[in-house]
Amino acid sequence: FTPQALGSRPANVSVTDNAPNSPQTVNLNGTGLTSVSLTPASIGFGTRKAGTTSPIKTVTVTNLGNALPIQSIVIGGANPGDFAQTNNCGSGLAAGASCTISVTFTPTVVGSRSATININDSDPTSPQQVTLSGTGD
Repeated sequence: FTPQALGSRPANVSVTDNAPNSPQTVNLNGTGLTSVSLTPASIGFGTRKAGTTSPIKTVTVTNLGNALPIQSIVIGGANPGDFAQTNNCGSGLAAGASCTISVTFTPTVVGSRSATININDSDPTSPQQVTLSGTGD
């Protein structure tokens, strides 16, 4: 069974022969799933002087299921302007494939700052989120 889409994937096999009850039919059903792993699920940048950019920290996105189309990867939450991301995920991940999201923190003010990376894809749990935090000094 190699599903080409998410959800229930019904089919049947029919065998035609010379038996009186021909054709014989076997019903088949499987479910196409996706499963996304994020490592790590949260990133803390610690304390950073306001206006300076942190070293890059990375998140690995791994597709543990079938092909995973990705619609977008964006930063949201309380202070999205204090964090930036680039990624090599493209428009999707093949089964078993991984990609990397590179994140930096540039606090705009003094105090606690937070945001989330939102990965919008075809997985039923979408969007997957990575929590970001840091403090401006």
